[in-house]
Amino acid sequence: MFLRIPSYASWQTSGGPGRLLWAMGDGLLAGLVVGIITLQIPNTGEPSVAGAHFTGVLIWFAVLMTLGALNALLIYVLASILAMGEH
Repeated sequence: MFLRIPSYASWQTSGGPGRLLWAMGDGLLAGLVVGIITLQIPNTGEPSVAGAHFTGVLIWFAVLMTLGALNALLIYVLASILAMGEH
């Protein structure tokens, strides 16, 4: 997500609507991608036990997507603070 700092800073300075939602969407997508990748590698990620139940997989994706959204939100806030400091 740190690669998005310039984009987040420009979003803050432009003042367009829905900036926080777009940043959180970036994090949700990143969490989903990480979840898919970890489930493709054998014996990694959660649920890493053989024959994982559908509910466990859904919880795993929900946790990763939530953490991704929170991470993106934090990075957006930090980029916004830095962008306001430059003006």
